[in-house]
Amino acid sequence: MEVPLHPGNDNPQIHKIKIVYHPASKHPEKHIRVDEDLPSASAVGGPGQPNAKQPWLPFRSRLDFEIAELALNAHLSKADTEHLLSIIQRCIQDPEQFTLQGHKDIAEYWDLARSTADGVSKQFKFPLAFPTV
Repeated sequence: MEVPLHPGNDNPQIHKIKIVYHPASKHPEKHIRVDEDLPSASAVGGPGQPNAKQPWLPFRSRLDFEIAELALNAHLSKADTEHLLSIIQRCIQDPEQFTLQGHKDIAEYWDLARSTADGVSKQFKFPLAFPTV
């Protein structure tokens, strides 16, 4: 004999939780009592644990994953991500064109570019006009 969870209320529908799964999961809906354990994600075919041998799945390769992760972590826009991928493709097609070895190289080339600029000043002077009373 089941003891009602709320004395005085013997409607069995009040004491149950209805679980409706996404139609693509092909799982039938369930009704469980509120005092039962809810099913875990693995019991209903959820994502489960990542593949220990290939944790980058569903990406086709670990390198694909690392590039996608970099784009995500750097908050690249769609346009910037497309640009990065096109640069990578150019490096694959003509590897001799890519000579940078690290951040130090990039910083040194930017410093060199600044020192050889054609004298354009980045400083602007504006006269301050104070209202007279």
